[in-house]
Amino acid sequence: MTDRLTSGSRSPRQERQLTLQQMRIFKGAVEHKNFTRAAEALSLTQPAVTQQVQSLEKIFGRPLFATRGAAELTPLGAAVYERVCRILAEVRELDRAATDPGLLATGTVHVAGDSTFGTYVLPRAVAGFRTETSGVRVQMAVAPGSSIRQRLLQRDADLGISGHVWNDERICSVPLLENELHCFCAPSHPLSGRSRVRLEDLSRRVLLVQASRSASSQTVERLFRNREVNLDPAMEINDNEARKRAAIEGLGVAVLSSYAVRAEVGDGLLVPLPAEGFPLRRTWYSVWLRHLSLRPSAEAFRRYLCSGTWL
Repeated sequence: MTDRLTSGSRSPRQERQLTLQQMRIFKGAVEHKNFTRAAEALSLTQPAVTQQVQSLEKIFGRPLFATRGAAELTPLGAAVYERVCRILAEVRELDRAATDPGLLATGTVHVAGDSTFGTYVLPRAVAGFRTETSGVRVQMAVAPGSSIRQRLLQRDADLGISGHVWNDERICSVPLLENELHCFCAPSHPLSGRSRVRLEDLSRRVLLVQASRSASSQTVERLFRNREVNLDPAMEINDNEARKRAAIEGLGVAVLSSYAVRAEVGDGLLVPLPAEGFPLRRTWYSVWLRHLSLRPSAEAFRRYLCSGTWL
């Protein structure tokens, strides 16, 4: 079986023939970062792996690896690797469907949610989906929002849920659910019980936020910057649970999604603060690869998420 990768960089257009075995060997070399280890994993000899990689490089007319031993890819190599992962994933799915035709209408959907959605929201949606749908199995993964695009591109996930929207034509993004960020503290905190909390008051307290590279933290920073209030958080804690525990222990005010603290607020361990400019509203998006139609199982789960009946 072969798959044709066509390049429009030459005229007339040339069709390049790649075998699945070449793709598997190339993928193994990339992921093992060594031809010898790839050969062992694929039950091949090291010269056979080297020969197949060299054949690929002849097809493309340029090197795929920037260094000897598969330690680093060239830009072309990275682009080829991304597409090879997608092709091989589709082949695996085709093989499964061929051996079990029922998978065409049922099967498994792989969903990756960002740290907040995946931990506090996705399990509830999956539970509701399972009560209404038979034959579809959902496999959940929790990942940093910034990594979900790569999971989609490498076909490690059929569907992603993220607060990130990428300027990437390969990714289709549809708004799914509003996410509100509030300030929370322990009942014993000096700011607890106030009818209004100014940003200046927050800036003088220990503010617990995510690391500045996160989308949520950037939203908080933008609020303070727009109000011309200096923000210098004393603690950056990426993990939601750790940030909640720090707030419960009285270490400061934590900025958290309202979905993340339902139990703690209900138990009286945390209280919301009526802070100026809060809540900050962000949106979670369902994201998937634009050029690939979602399989029936993934489309069924996406539609269920969009229905909101599980909230």
